[in-house]
Amino acid sequence: MTPLRRSPIHDAMAPYAPTWTNRDGMSVPFVFDNDDSVRMAQLGIVDLSFLARCGLKGPRSVAWLEAQGIAVPDVNAWAPMAGGGLVARLGRTEFLVEDANGGTRVQQLAADLAAAPAGVCPVLRQDAAMALTGAALDTLLRQTCNVNFRTLDLKTRQLALTSMVGVPVVIGPGEMAGRSCYRLWCDGTYGSYLWQTLLGIARELGGGAVGMGCLVPEVVQLINS
Repeated sequence: MTPLRRSPIHDAMAPYAPTWTNRDGMSVPFVFDNDDSVRMAQLGIVDLSFLARCGLKGPRSVAWLEAQGIAVPDVNAWAPMAGGGLVARLGRTEFLVEDANGGTRVQQLAADLAAAPAGVCPVLRQDAAMALTGAALDTLLRQTCNVNFRTLDLKTRQLALTSMVGVPVVIGPGEMAGRSCYRLWCDGTYGSYLWQTLLGIARELGGGAVGMGCLVPEVVQLINS
């Protein structure tokens, strides 16, 4: 069955012939080759665009999220949601909500947003989403962005709204599958360019593209070999 959704990075990744998995209606790389774990240790780039997300903004958005039982983080920070996933506060009244792997919370929130009261506006999110991890990650960040990422505090879950190789991004430290990483989101139209640029730098540093199986190991439904 043809996936209903398509990663903004799909065409950039396809020439590298990964083994694909179908996740939530999107075809994403599960593994590129037998060296995925080696590249992950040095500097891995993982496409996580398949994770469901929605957005909202407006003067009543904070109250609306709290009414849904979602803890609202500080400005330019993120907070975990009960049951998995996260909510990122991109300004005083604008939010990105992303589901956990296999979660259904965002689907329900998106449906509820369609009937949200005045002062709460849905925001379409078609992000290219990635995770960056590995020993050489600090070097890549220094080469691609002028933010001092060492000042971002994992304990307070800070985010930076900045530019990386000329692309506006939201980026911040986090953790997946027990591994420290940086999560990154950008407009999907810039996804292929950003992924390819980061891939070139990662390769120079001994890393490269890595399938989602390294960070989301419970996903095992492969659709080709």
